[in-house]
Amino acid sequence: MLEKKFTLEEDRKSIYDIFPPMMFCSAASDESRKYICHINENFRRGITEDHPFIIWLFENAVQLNQYFQRQFEQIIDSLCQLDAKAIIQNCNMVREQLLSLSNHYGVDVNSLPQLSIDDFWSEEE
Repeated sequence: MLEKKFTLEEDRKSIYDIFPPMMFCSAASDESRKYICHINENFRRGITEDHPFIIWLFENAVQLNQYFQRQFEQIIDSLCQLDAKAIIQNCNMVREQLLSLSNHYGVDVNSLPQLSIDDFWSEEE
Protein backbone atom coordinates (compact mmCIF):
# COMPACT_ATOMS: atom_id res chain seq x y z
CA MET A 1 0.00 0.00 0.00
CA LEU A 2 1.25 3.48 -0.84
CA GLU A 3 2.11 5.07 2.48
CA LYS A 4 2.46 8.68 1.41
CA LYS A 5 1.13 10.99 -1.25
CA PHE A 6 3.49 11.83 -4.09
CA THR A 7 5.23 15.03 -3.19
CA LEU A 8 8.87 14.38 -3.97
CA GLU A 9 10.24 14.23 -7.51
CA GLU A 10 11.40 10.62 -7.11
CA ASP A 11 7.89 9.59 -5.99
CA ARG A 12 6.42 11.15 -9.12
CA LYS A 13 8.87 9.35 -11.37
CA SER A 14 7.96 5.96 -9.89
CA ILE A 15 4.22 6.71 -10.28
CA TYR A 16 4.71 7.39 -14.01
CA ASP A 17 5.98 3.80 -14.41
CA ILE A 18 2.49 2.49 -13.57
CA PHE A 19 1.00 4.23 -16.60
CA PRO A 20 1.45 3.27 -20.23
CA PRO A 21 3.46 5.73 -22.31
CA MET A 22 1.37 8.88 -22.04
CA MET A 23 2.19 12.53 -22.56
CA PHE A 24 1.78 14.27 -19.22
CA CYS A 25 2.51 17.97 -18.99
CA SER A 26 2.46 20.64 -16.32
CA ALA A 27 -0.06 23.45 -16.56
CA ALA A 28 1.40 26.74 -17.72
CA SER A 29 -0.95 28.76 -15.50
CA ASP A 30 -3.73 28.46 -12.94
CA GLU A 31 -6.16 28.93 -15.82
CA SER A 32 -4.82 25.94 -17.78
CA ARG A 33 -4.65 23.80 -14.62
CA LYS A 34 -8.43 23.53 -14.67
CA TYR A 35 -8.33 21.48 -17.91
CA ILE A 36 -7.40 17.80 -18.14
CA CYS A 37 -6.92 17.84 -21.89
CA HIS A 38 -8.48 18.92 -25.16
CA ILE A 39 -12.16 18.08 -25.63
CA ASN A 40 -11.44 16.28 -28.91
CA GLU A 41 -9.13 13.25 -28.81
CA ASN A 42 -7.77 14.09 -32.28
CA PHE A 43 -6.34 17.41 -31.03
CA ARG A 44 -5.09 16.10 -27.70
CA ARG A 45 -1.38 16.68 -27.14
CA GLY A 46 -1.11 15.83 -23.46
CA ILE A 47 -2.75 15.26 -20.11
CA THR A 48 -2.41 18.05 -17.53
CA GLU A 49 -0.71 16.37 -14.59
CA ASP A 50 -1.71 19.04 -12.08
CA HIS A 51 -5.45 18.98 -12.75
CA PRO A 52 -7.26 17.78 -9.56
CA PHE A 53 -8.57 14.60 -11.24
CA ILE A 54 -5.12 13.60 -12.50
CA ILE A 55 -3.51 14.43 -9.15
CA TRP A 56 -6.05 12.09 -7.53
CA LEU A 57 -5.26 9.44 -10.14
CA PHE A 58 -1.51 9.69 -9.45
CA GLU A 59 -2.02 9.59 -5.68
CA ASN A 60 -4.14 6.43 -5.95
CA ALA A 61 -2.50 4.73 -8.95
CA VAL A 62 -0.73 2.02 -6.93
CA GLN A 63 -3.89 0.87 -5.15
CA LEU A 64 -6.06 1.23 -8.24
CA ASN A 65 -3.63 -0.82 -10.32
CA GLN A 66 -3.43 -3.49 -7.64
CA TYR A 67 -7.04 -3.79 -6.45
CA PHE A 68 -9.15 -2.16 -9.17
CA GLN A 69 -7.17 -2.90 -12.32
CA ARG A 70 -10.17 -3.00 -14.67
CA GLN A 71 -11.39 0.42 -13.50
CA PHE A 72 -7.86 1.84 -13.61
CA GLU A 73 -7.48 0.64 -17.20
CA GLN A 74 -10.88 2.12 -18.12
CA ILE A 75 -9.74 5.53 -16.91
CA ILE A 76 -6.41 5.32 -18.74
CA ASP A 77 -7.97 4.04 -21.96
CA SER A 78 -10.55 6.81 -21.83
CA LEU A 79 -7.91 9.53 -21.39
CA CYS A 80 -5.85 8.14 -24.27
CA GLN A 81 -8.53 7.33 -26.82
CA LEU A 82 -11.87 9.02 -26.20
CA ASP A 83 -13.45 12.44 -26.51
CA ALA A 84 -14.43 14.49 -23.47
CA LYS A 85 -18.04 13.30 -23.28
CA ALA A 86 -16.95 9.64 -23.21
CA ILE A 87 -14.18 10.37 -20.68
CA ILE A 88 -16.71 12.08 -18.42
CA GLN A 89 -19.16 9.21 -18.73
CA ASN A 90 -16.55 6.48 -18.15
CA CYS A 91 -14.69 8.17 -15.31
CA ASN A 92 -17.86 9.16 -13.45
CA MET A 93 -19.15 5.59 -13.88
CA VAL A 94 -15.89 4.25 -12.38
CA ARG A 95 -16.29 6.73 -9.53
CA GLU A 96 -19.79 5.40 -8.80
CA GLN A 97 -18.55 1.80 -8.96
CA LEU A 98 -15.77 2.51 -6.49
CA LEU A 99 -18.09 4.41 -4.16
CA SER A 100 -20.46 1.43 -4.05
CA LEU A 101 -17.75 -0.95 -2.84
CA SER A 102 -17.45 -1.54 0.88
CA ASN A 103 -13.65 -1.96 0.88
CA HIS A 104 -11.69 0.76 -0.86
CA TYR A 105 -8.21 -0.65 -0.03
CA GLY A 106 -6.91 2.75 0.98
CA VAL A 107 -8.28 4.58 -2.06
CA ASP A 108 -9.92 7.84 -1.00
CA VAL A 109 -12.86 7.54 -3.40
CA ASN A 110 -14.75 10.39 -1.75
CA SER A 111 -12.08 12.85 -2.86
CA LEU A 112 -12.26 11.70 -6.51
CA PRO A 113 -13.53 14.73 -8.45
CA GLN A 114 -16.60 14.19 -10.56
CA LEU A 115 -15.83 15.33 -14.10
CA SER A 116 -17.82 17.73 -16.26
CA ILE A 117 -17.34 19.33 -19.65
CA ASP A 118 -15.73 22.30 -17.85
CA ASP A 119 -12.69 20.08 -17.18
CA PHE A 120 -11.82 20.04 -20.88
CA TRP A 121 -10.37 22.64 -23.20
CA SER A 122 -11.55 23.67 -26.65
CA GLU A 123 -10.83 26.55 -28.99
CA GLU A 124 -14.35 27.87 -28.55
CA GLU A 125 -13.64 29.10 -25.03
